[in-house]
Amino acid sequence: MLGRVFRAWWVLAAACGISLVVPALATASPPKLNIKLLGRTGQSGYPQPGFVRTSDGTLHVAYATQTPWGNSAYGIATTSVSTSGKLGSTVQALSGWNTGIPGIAAYPSGQLSVFFGGGTTNNSTGSDSGPWRITSSNGGSSWTSPTDVRQNPTLEASSGDTTVGLSAGQPVLTLAQAGAIPVQKGLTGGPSSVFQITNSKDNFAGNVSSAVDASTGAMIASWNSVQSPGGLWYQQVAPTLGSAHKLGGPFNFGQQQFVLAGRDSGPGVFGAWAPPTKQINVKLVRIGGGTISVGHVNGVGAAEVGVATGIHGRIWVMWWGQNTKSTTGADVLAVTRSNMAVTRFEPIQKYTLNASYMQRLSGDGRLGPLDMLIGESPVPPSGKPLVSGIYYARVLPVLSARAKVRTVKNSAGQVLSYKVKVKVTDAGDPVSGAKVTILKHSAKTSKKGIATIKLPGSSPVKTKMKVVHKGYKKLTQKIHL
Repeated sequence: MLGRVFRAWWVLAAACGISLVVPALATASPPKLNIKLLGRTGQSGYPQPGFVRTSDGTLHVAYATQTPWGNSAYGIATTSVSTSGKLGSTVQALSGWNTGIPGIAAYPSGQLSVFFGGGTTNNSTGSDSGPWRITSSNGGSSWTSPTDVRQNPTLEASSGDTTVGLSAGQPVLTLAQAGAIPVQKGLTGGPSSVFQITNSKDNFAGNVSSAVDASTGAMIASWNSVQSPGGLWYQQVAPTLGSAHKLGGPFNFGQQQFVLAGRDSGPGVFGAWAPPTKQINVKLVRIGGGTISVGHVNGVGAAEVGVATGIHGRIWVMWWGQNTKSTTGADVLAVTRSNMAVTRFEPIQKYTLNASYMQRLSGDGRLGPLDMLIGESPVPPSGKPLVSGIYYARVLPVLSARAKVRTVKNSAGQVLSYKVKVKVTDAGDPVSGAKVTILKHSAKTSKKGIATIKLPGSSPVKTKMKVVHKGYKKLTQKIHL
């Protein structure tokens, strides 16, 4: 259908004496992604972060720290990313503990709370217990001692994944416990506030994720189960318990995870995956609302897939895999962002990102750009040690532009001028205030994303059009007059 629509557009343009600018397909090798080490987890650590964006725009990140040699602190570390993308100082929030992957929540009061499972390294608190909580009232500069917030010790004993979200004003925790997933609603409800969501069909679970629907307050949990034949599962856990749903399989722990993200406003929780039969094609699942095709990169299977909350209801999707068509074997990280309705996506951005081991792709894009968090062990330079950890990269969204050129001639057929009408969009949504420049002639787009530029008849036939807007990558593409 899309091909038929495009051909009809082209015929109409030719009949009216209009030429179109068609974005050229990129053929060069993807550029390297500019990543920075946010926090070191150690080779035996869990390179997965918990993170939350506070009302001042700061992104707070918590992660487990441990090494097999004992030359760095076991426990929980925290750090932050400013609104400008500057990395903050690392704070060792907890030392001397064997902990699992932490979750972090921000309360309306400004208090930060990190929840985790585990115990002290000398086992004085139990080697596999939880959940525990530490809090900070000064933006993460210092943290309290751990407090046991278990409401049902029979179910809760975990040093695995912990996630947290605020639903109806109270924290809801999910805990990976020896292949099962208990859920705890609140911190004072007693044993009745804890229940287990997995069973003999979907247990042997791990890689837990969760997100809250901004419109309804519903919290959705997801997990990867290797209970034969395996699969990716999700279920509503708060404020009421829903039914469990399976995406497909079989999957192993070392394969995909089903990472979730809610929108910054409006209804919907989303997760992305690549069906195993055609793992190159990435899909975005709206929980309870169908599937949207995201796209693919030729020759790149989606080994790990992630999502992130964007601005104005948008959702970011990212995936990583080996480029089988590359002679160097370089891996590729693909990133794209949806429109505000989450029905279509911008052109896929491709970067080179070589990893020895990839654990999780996640992040937050509520400020506009994507603050991406990459849990990985990157391929080290020759002679350098392997550094497992949480890596950070800021990715700007991209614009699309389409131009119609009308030639103005006199009665003798001489070209007097060109009238260029340019429409600038963001994944199909019109973009206002974008500056469009052709041959030093500029105009800004209207609310409908339209800019009109008049060029003299003496202009060269082939030239370039540039489009810039704050918060987006600069767009440059060829135009034929």
